[in-house]
Amino acid sequence: MLRSKIFNMSKIKYFFILLTQRVFIAILAVDETTLCRIVTDLQLKGLSLNKIREHLKLIYGLDLTKHKIKMIQNIAGNKAKAMNRKLDCEIRTKVNTTETDEVFQGRNYSILGAAEKFSQYLLDLKYAPDRTAASITKFLKPISKKFCNIKVVISDLYKAYKTVIPEIFHHAQHLGCHVHAYRESMRHIKKIKVTCEREKKKRDGISKVLEKLRGKITKLVSQKADWERKLAKDRIERQKLKLFKRNSKSGRTKTMDQKLIALEKRIKRRVESLKDTIKTLKKARKTRDEKSKELSCIVKSLKKLKNIYLQSCRLGKEFYHLLKDHSINFKSNLQKFMIRLEKSPYVYASQLHKMIKNNPQIFSLQNKNDLASNYQNSNTIERIFGIFRPLLDLSKLFQTVEGTTQLCELFRLYYNTTPRYTGIHNDQSPFEQLGGNLNNRNYLDLLFPLKKRTTLFFAHEISMKTTLGFHIRRYPHRGAIICR
Repeated sequence: MLRSKIFNMSKIKYFFILLTQRVFIAILAVDETTLCRIVTDLQLKGLSLNKIREHLKLIYGLDLTKHKIKMIQNIAGNKAKAMNRKLDCEIRTKVNTTETDEVFQGRNYSILGAAEKFSQYLLDLKYAPDRTAASITKFLKPISKKFCNIKVVISDLYKAYKTVIPEIFHHAQHLGCHVHAYRESMRHIKKIKVTCEREKKKRDGISKVLEKLRGKITKLVSQKADWERKLAKDRIERQKLKLFKRNSKSGRTKTMDQKLIALEKRIKRRVESLKDTIKTLKKARKTRDEKSKELSCIVKSLKKLKNIYLQSCRLGKEFYHLLKDHSINFKSNLQKFMIRLEKSPYVYASQLHKMIKNNPQIFSLQNKNDLASNYQNSNTIERIFGIFRPLLDLSKLFQTVEGTTQLCELFRLYYNTTPRYTGIHNDQSPFEQLGGNLNNRNYLDLLFPLKKRTTLFFAHEISMKTTLGFHIRRYPHRGAIICR
């Protein structure tokens, strides 16, 4: 009987020990769902695989293998793909205007993307092995089937888009991006500008060489005059010595001979130096004449290039104003501009004429005055690519097709469900702006919902006043018991 009581007491004691241990583990440890949320969030914040491991080890004391992190990322990518389908089904009828473009990651590696213009909802983001019409068709066909009310599709001036978009989006209007059109028109002008700068550098370099040659020639002329003066002086002295020897007595002949020999050697040296100076001076003058001719040719070509550059810039400015022209006389202005381009002798004019003729979709909405001036561009999708590109560069783990696809799905869910930081709709995500309802959930709640309740202890409310006079409430606590 005594032994059974002791055994029961030991069981109760062991139960309390286990209970306290479980409480401390619940306070300090990280469960699997929270771990998945942490890894996914760190990945979308741009941390590489090794940095994620280091962060988990330093902050949470968890030493995870690369295989485990990859497995979590694969699970998150698959869940994001399913969740994106659900979100797309909710707003499939509310998408009207679409922008599409691509971002390159190496030679044979590109990401195709499409976004709704006004809400900036990312419709799709996929890996493509190339930029051919087949890859673009494969990317845009599911979008046309999923979002049935698309009326306007805006793209750049790539040839494949002009053939693919009218075939896929039968009831939509294809517009060319004005920003890409202006960039295309400015490419030749930039080449002319680069050529002008190169010619300027040549001109400046030859001018510096000429200045040095002129200084060298001045020194050589003064050196030549000095040698001639010294040589004339020595020759006069030699004549005097010869005359003095002829009139002198026999006892001084040896001394005169030694002086004459030394003087002859000195004259010979100075004659050779004078010849070298004259030779160097001729060479320097010849080089100066050649460089002067070259400089005059460069100055003439630079003047011609400057004129071409200025005239090309004027044509580019007129084209830029023509893109923004919504007046009644637009057609006549366009016709006059095309005639002027045909008659112009500049290469830029012929290239601009060809570009306008091959891309009539850049002037599709010129007769509609109720649209904004910046309507016909693809700035929305390019802005999204600006956010996505650094993440793609840092994520070296996703060099495979599967990894890139999972990263695209994760980023798409993250972007569509995250509220903006600034602007009119800074409290709404793109999905909510289109009329969707997230019920105060973020993308981590959609991927890995928390099924646990957190109870605070050692907590008390403190009312604090900020420097601006606002009252805020704060709950400092030392720990939390996480219960099922």
